[in-house]
Amino acid sequence: MKIKINYDLFEKMEEAKKGFSLTRLTKRVCIYSSLSMLIGMPLNMALSLPFEQNFKDLLTYVPLHILFRIPEALLFKMFQPMSVQQLKVLVSSLRKINVNTDYDLLLKSYNYETKYKIEFNESFIPRLKQEKFIMVPVHELGEEKEVSLVQEHIVGSMSYSLSYGSPQKALRYVLSHA
Repeated sequence: MKIKINYDLFEKMEEAKKGFSLTRLTKRVCIYSSLSMLIGMPLNMALSLPFEQNFKDLLTYVPLHILFRIPEALLFKMFQPMSVQQLKVLVSSLRKINVNTDYDLLLKSYNYETKYKIEFNESFIPRLKQEKFIMVPVHELGEEKEVSLVQEHIVGSMSYSLSYGSPQKALRYVLSHA
């Protein structure tokens, strides 16, 4: 049985611990920086001030840049509680597939192997599939053990799935000289 989620587990765990995710931060910074550049560049070209008066140009560009940062700072305060809530929902859905873990144990999980495969869809279009093999600590009969899960993701999409799994080692047959 697979659990469908729309986030990377390790990014969400990082966001729940620290309050921000590096990928979310870079996406937001790139968006707001490009918006302020789109507004600032025409202002620079329209004003076309001499070198001595570029300071006034800078005084127009910097407040615009800061103005775009205010909503971003307010949003980042909301991301940590949202991430904690999403991980708690994930813990309850993991219990449905007999992975008896809790929120604190889920934060201790780690990635021990990542594989990439090229797959073809129905239209024979190739796509890159990422498989992260994750060790999740669980409570089992009063002991703490680890269970291997696999997180599958088609690179470029926002769909992820979690299920039981471990990397399979292929047997290689070798001819020996007798």
